[in-house]
Amino acid sequence: MKYRIKQKNEDFRVCEVINLDIADSPTNYQLFCLVKSGISTFNAIDIISQEFNLEEGQIGVAGLKDEEGITQQYLTIESHKVPSKFNDKDSNFWLELYQIGFSNNKITVGSNLGNAFNIVLRGLDEEAQNALTSINETQLRVPNYYDSQRFGLPNQPALTHLIGQHYLEGNLDKCLEFARESGVLANREVTLENLDFLIPMRERAFWLCSHGSHMWNKKLSELIQAEGSASASIRIADNSYFAPNQDDFAAHKLPNKLAIDKWRAIDGEIKKLSATRDCFIYCHFKSEPLDSDSCELQFTLPTGSYATMAIKGILGV
Repeated sequence: MKYRIKQKNEDFRVCEVINLDIADSPTNYQLFCLVKSGISTFNAIDIISQEFNLEEGQIGVAGLKDEEGITQQYLTIESHKVPSKFNDKDSNFWLELYQIGFSNNKITVGSNLGNAFNIVLRGLDEEAQNALTSINETQLRVPNYYDSQRFGLPNQPALTHLIGQHYLEGNLDKCLEFARESGVLANREVTLENLDFLIPMRERAFWLCSHGSHMWNKKLSELIQAEGSASASIRIADNSYFAPNQDDFAAHKLPNKLAIDKWRAIDGEIKKLSATRDCFIYCHFKSEPLDSDSCELQFTLPTGSYATMAIKGILGV
């Protein structure tokens, strides 16, 4: 089965669904919409911070959006130095930041309710085209694995979970070795001595979360395999994970949730939080063939779930 995703930026669009606490009058929290392409949320925040001399903690964000595609999300900024509009672009990326009002509270991870996707898949063979066409107005259940974006940058080795593992264990030499190999350091001259100074706390917390995500994926795959219901192998960041057979899903004795460790930058330090994650996505799809080898998909996912994972789950790849 063959398909291509993200052939063009316009082929992958995502809009954050968020619980905005809009204020009736000006407050300390300016509320912005950030639209971007070719740049991660981390890098966009870094640009905004440097442009307006902001501290990391002054910017509130609910979720992280990939650099690929066209993404829309919301920010709060605790400052009145930021103009109502700001644009930045070069040959590799662009971002637009524009104010839409004020918020009563800072946006946090808990503000995010989910994401709405509009995706065009191209280069479909006949089997994939038929599979996608058949799911129109259908609800499916697929494993809620963290997908490859969680573990590395596009066209770079997927090593972020290993960076997080060694940072957690205090093996900073190995942490930096994998960080350099993965490309996450970009042009930053990071050493053992200045690592915690040059790498924003929010980004280091993400490294740790990536490691936790890898362990969660592994645990769910082992449970599916142990249940004896594995019917397909899904490829994620150079690892293979099992998916259960859809035909007898109701008979599976699999948990609805699994525990996961998460890390957040809170009050000037990285704190470990205990949480749970749904094992499966229950997703309603709308599909429309565009021509003989392309198809448009529209669907909404809860926060933390991956559109690419939903597609892999449909196609079993």
